[in-house]
Amino acid sequence: LKEVRDIAIEEDEEEIMEEAYIEEIVYRKTIEDIPAAILIANEFLEISDNDEINGELWYEVGNLNMEIDDLENAVIAYENVFEYSPDYELEVSAMLKLGRAYRESGNPEEALELFTDMRSEDKYTEKFSDIELELGITHSALSQYEDALNLFSIVDTTYKNTPNSGAAKYEIASVYEYG
Repeated sequence: LKEVRDIAIEEDEEEIMEEAYIEEIVYRKTIEDIPAAILIANEFLEISDNDEINGELWYEVGNLNMEIDDLENAVIAYENVFEYSPDYELEVSAMLKLGRAYRESGNPEEALELFTDMRSEDKYTEKFSDIELELGITHSALSQYEDALNLFSIVDTTYKNTPNSGAAKYEIASVYEYG
């Protein structure tokens, strides 16, 4: 794949170059060589002019960094997604992951602000169960257990029979056990 990339770059075959990079990133991820996947993705991002692919690739770099617990670089990657005007689904996913990365990297206040802002916008209505669950987890991380329990109860009762309802029940138990 590296040979194909090099030839494609030499001959100015952008589509072939993009596909070769993407295939190698996927391959590295499949064999669980996450650091190499990140390295290749970053190399691709330095030369790519495709905004759509760049936004998606920054999101994937964030996910890969989360996988290896490199939270600082995950935050940077998720923030970079918004430099490329992502579509709605990518925007929402990146914002949720960014909030989680903030929280897990020791910035729960920043996560709380992000999730609160998202919850206040009508355009995220279909993702309120995700946002409210993340808000509850963030309140719990801030030792604001009453707020957390209220949000978990809302998620559990409002979004019954969803995975988030089950997750909220688990988080309620965690608050009672550890909080």
